[in-house]
Amino acid sequence: MSKESYIGGDYIETTGGDNLSFAKGSIVNSSETQFLQKGEKEGVSYAVNQAAPSIGDLDLIKVVINTSYDVCHDEVTGFDNYENFWILEDKGKYYHWLNSRTNTLDKNKPDPLPVTLAGTDNFILKATFKTKNPIECNIRLKDTDNKFVFQQQKHPRKNKDEEHEITFSCTTKPYKDTARYLENFTLNFEFSEDGTNWIPMKSVRFCLYLTWKKPLFSTFDTGSAETMQIKCRANRNKENICETLLWLGCKPGGAVVTDDETMIDSIFDQFKSLKIVRRREQRWQAEGLGYWRNASMGSFQRGLRTLLRDGEARCGEWTDFFQHILLTQGLPVGSDTIGICTEMAVTDYSFPSNPSDPTAYSQTSSAYKPVPISYQFAVKNAIHSDASNPTKTTGDSPGQGNPRSQPLFVDHYWFYYNKGKRFYDASYGKTYNRTDSTLVKYCSDNLSSVFMLNAARTTGSIVTSNLHNYIRATKNLF
Repeated sequence: MSKESYIGGDYIETTGGDNLSFAKGSIVNSSETQFLQKGEKEGVSYAVNQAAPSIGDLDLIKVVINTSYDVCHDEVTGFDNYENFWILEDKGKYYHWLNSRTNTLDKNKPDPLPVTLAGTDNFILKATFKTKNPIECNIRLKDTDNKFVFQQQKHPRKNKDEEHEITFSCTTKPYKDTARYLENFTLNFEFSEDGTNWIPMKSVRFCLYLTWKKPLFSTFDTGSAETMQIKCRANRNKENICETLLWLGCKPGGAVVTDDETMIDSIFDQFKSLKIVRRREQRWQAEGLGYWRNASMGSFQRGLRTLLRDGEARCGEWTDFFQHILLTQGLPVGSDTIGICTEMAVTDYSFPSNPSDPTAYSQTSSAYKPVPISYQFAVKNAIHSDASNPTKTTGDSPGQGNPRSQPLFVDHYWFYYNKGKRFYDASYGKTYNRTDSTLVKYCSDNLSSVFMLNAARTTGSIVTSNLHNYIRATKNLF
């Protein structure tokens, strides 16, 4: 029978029961005008994660990829929160693909499952086969785009229903020096008894995140109870990376990149729109993750896990967010930050000012004015409008996911790329080249006014020029 059928007119197929179609290759339906399917009573439905019957004498049933890190949901709550770790369990072992998911906690996990590899890694996986009829054969696999060349392997003769594991290795690195997000990465397995005639087996799909370099997991934040060094206790404390960090790090990729700064710029371009959504966004699709919005305007759990889980936070979390995206791409930027604050933040709120402390706000401009005392600054388009009321402003202060974010601060914090000597402010989606990355320029562009108090703190005033002379900083970049 021909593999293709050509029909000059209408084609109508009627069946009194179910109609199941399976093929060794792809099923392609096409028409010059339209192709319609409809159910007269309940419509057409498409099953999820339903395996087709195996073709031939050998069945592919499990795949595990040799990864340094697994992927977890942004909303993972702890090391024991198994349902939010993107792995699958079968008979006490863990996999990245199963022909059939039997653990109830795996039923709602993504399909295809997210997996991450570094572009500098060899692609190695272990596949488990089940013999339907005892045969000895060769097995080969390749991805749909023919980028990865795996070494062909021999499957020995096994008893009926016996399971056998085979390791496949690819030593080529087709995506080296790039980052890639391959949403439906597909591996196609085939077997042959004579080495000439190849019979298709099941295809396996993953959502593959290929990072630029190996992630610097050891420098992820550990400074809070909600550490970013997340581990899955069920799977021998395997290290995990939150999916959105990988998504935002890999999604802009494609071109070959050989220098750090180009990679950083390509990732930061996403922040300029002031709309960053999570990989599996359900709540903030229209607005994006928020800066000083709702709960984060009051008392809330500080830390990057809060931003990833709840969808909003402040400048500290947004800076950590951008840093950790870069760390997933192997960029060593764990301590690259800068902060500014007012004099009152030091005198009244105990911000550190000891020069020996690298996080202290100890740097000031040559014309710094400690009196009158700087109380708070207004940012962006917001400006103090009443010298008798430091909380009164006019104008809006747009930030990430929030066109009217908090306008007044005693401090602010953003990413300073030490190696490139450049500013990247994730909260406001603004970056500067090396020449313009000075605090004089930053304050002129981003602070609109500073509210001042006299020494007795009885009289207020508003300053709108040379604002850098009224702030302290953690680095002397005036």
